Amino acid sequence: MKNILLFVLLFISASTNAQEIKYESKNGDLVLYEITGNEPCLARKNLEVFQASGTTALVCEVNDYSCFISGKRMMLLWDEHHYYDGEIIQNPIGKCAKQIGVYRYQTIAKYNNGMPKYKTVPIVSILDK
Repeated sequence: MKNILLFVLLFISASTNAQEIKYESKNGDLVLYEITGNEPCLARKNLEVFQASGTTALVCEVNDYSCFISGKRMMLLWDEHHYYDGEIIQNPIGKCAKQIGVYRYQTIAKYNNGMPKYKTVPIVSILDK
């Protein structure tokens, strides 16, 4: 009986922490989640655009340093706005950057055996807190 109760509790815990997938690309490089409104804020400060591409931009949270400092957490901002490199995106009052998915991309770096290296970053959008 204890084992069944433990299994049920673990199943419920895993189900509440799992994100429901709204869309996944064929190769799995782009995954978008169903948004519930309860997602935590990944960034509460202004965002700096590191690299823009139309309505998406690789961004990081602005502190006292720029995105070019290593160790910054990069995020892919997905919105209806067209961005440009170096743009500072003001964080509106009552809103923050929330994760809406994940994006995996190939870097220019390669492993010793010639295989490409990949990075995975959260996809965020500016939403109500």
